[in-house]
Amino acid sequence: MRRFHDVQTKAESAEGHTAAELVENVENSQLMVEVKAALAAAVGDAGAAAKCEKRLLQLKVKLDEAADALEWPMLVKEANEWIGFLKKAVAQHGNDQQKQRAEVITRETEDGIREGKSERLRKKIAQLSKLYYEIITAQPGWWIYQFQQIEKEQTRIGDQNRAARLLDQGRDCITKNNFTGLQNIVRQLWDMLPKEVEDAARRGYQAGLVR
Repeated sequence: MRRFHDVQTKAESAEGHTAAELVENVENSQLMVEVKAALAAAVGDAGAAAKCEKRLLQLKVKLDEAADALEWPMLVKEANEWIGFLKKAVAQHGNDQQKQRAEVITRETEDGIREGKSERLRKKIAQLSKLYYEIITAQPGWWIYQFQQIEKEQTRIGDQNRAARLLDQGRDCITKNNFTGLQNIVRQLWDMLPKEVEDAARRGYQAGLVR
């Protein structure tokens, strides 16, 4: 149920099935009533516990179906966003082989959307994002942007002395066009920052420089 309500919250902004209606159908179902009653009766009663386990498995299937219905619009939205990111990255920086791969993956992703299969679409999203990062992380501008975003978050780094040294080294790498060295600096600084800082920088690059 925690997973189900988490999906419900995320799905509120997505188009498709009405989240409130799906949640209501599950929460007010006879199966939910039976599960709650069985849970209360299962304490110290092996027969009731076995019945409860059977009902819980049935409820899990129902919840999974509802969660998939809620997640599908979000998956489609995410897939379309990655198609857009990849198209622009390929147009700006892709080689011939990467362009061909992008065409194939994009076509397969669009087929997956039409088929309505969640698991296949998740795999295609992973392939889209992998190719996108393969292209974009080969560009010096990517690493300069990541470094600049880290500079803005310097106060969130615990070891300020080490952070200052790494930032100075990073600025020196940029001045000398040493982008291999800059990558190493950025990765070390990422390890010193909360994961959401890295995620925000990646999203910011996609939104600001690629679109």
